[in-house]
Amino acid sequence: MKNDLSTYSSHLINMKYFVKHSSGTSLILIDEFGTGTEPMLGGSIAEAIFGEFNKAGAFGVITTHYTNLKHFASLTSGIVNGAMLFDHHLMQPLFQLSIGKPGAHSPLKLPVRLAFLRISLKKRPKRRGSKHKLRPQP
Repeated sequence: MKNDLSTYSSHLINMKYFVKHSSGTSLILIDEFGTGTEPMLGGSIAEAIFGEFNKAGAFGVITTHYTNLKHFASLTSGIVNGAMLFDHHLMQPLFQLSIGKPGAHSPLKLPVRLAFLRISLKKRPKRRGSKHKLRPQP
């Protein structure tokens, strides 16, 4: 890679450029904002950058699974949450945008629904977190 930068370092350099040059006429499109590093730190850094874009009055669509960014959007004037709808019964996207509230990210539903790693996940409640319950297969 150019100058031996990690992928995340490269993202940060790009974000620095975008923050410096964003304005009320800017359109910013970012997929999976904050990823590429440790999630707590990446989410915090992404939140700070998100705030700078908002302060500059930039328009954009930013996708993320990070809860802190969803909360930030809910609490910050000038930012609106949205979600792509998903049919959890059929386990397929609906290709419909819902504006106003963030999407629910349920990383345990898909492997459980597909009977993938069910036994392994069931034996590791501490790893998945106690608030994430495994539901029976349909």
